[in-house]
Amino acid sequence: MAYTGTALNLTAFEKSWEPAASGAGFRTGIFGQEEGLSLPFAVRDPAPGAPWLYLSTGIHGDEPAGPLALLAALQENLLPAGAGVVAFPLLNPEGLRANTREHPQYGDLNRDYLALSSPHVRAHLACLKKLALRYDLALCLHEDWESAGYYVYEHVERGKPGLGRAILEAAEPICGLDLAPVIEDRPADRGLISSRPGTVKPEDLGGGWAEALYLGEGLCPAVYTVEAPSARDLDTRVNAHLAALKVVADALTKPAPPGCTRWH
Repeated sequence: MAYTGTALNLTAFEKSWEPAASGAGFRTGIFGQEEGLSLPFAVRDPAPGAPWLYLSTGIHGDEPAGPLALLAALQENLLPAGAGVVAFPLLNPEGLRANTREHPQYGDLNRDYLALSSPHVRAHLACLKKLALRYDLALCLHEDWESAGYYVYEHVERGKPGLGRAILEAAEPICGLDLAPVIEDRPADRGLISSRPGTVKPEDLGGGWAEALYLGEGLCPAVYTVEAPSARDLDTRVNAHLAALKVVADALTKPAPPGCTRWH
């Protein structure tokens, strides 16, 4: 079985993305071009001393809610005021065009951050290296067609408080939570799957390396992969992701706790 719901209208999204990003104060660019489709990104510089936020979505082509939520966040000015933001909205445009999880040629791009077999992931990492940034928080927007509700992977440095539970509390009234004790072969606590940098091995993901782990093992101390249930209607999934984005925005605009240079 696979996702059979509404697909992303890729042409309409591409027409909307640059005006929305530019209108929200971002510089826009293209970090790659494959099969006639562009790989876009956008950057907004922070106010002095403000944190950096990394946002990505669209790495699985049967997950349209993430790109639409990111677009809505730009259009509705929902991203954290003053924070620097780097956003990648369409990491797998060919998959989004086909409404399939995997890229038609290169398979699951979200298991390619170790082997680097796809030009998409190679271009993505080259862009990250050129940007040469470290991020205070990363949020990767996903969906799960097998899930009964929202859930969160929280990959946060040991001893640091996480936002996973707050994200779940925000999403629960919108689409419910996945309360299974095991999700994707990982122990889960009321929708929260937790890991720490340095504790997850490539073989734990069938030999692959996910984007979130690449980020969490060197570029960012707090990485959240949020999963909306594809069984719910598209607007509901988009709104659940917007609730997650609001939690992140609120956290990044609050003063850091005493003794901390950042909130995370």
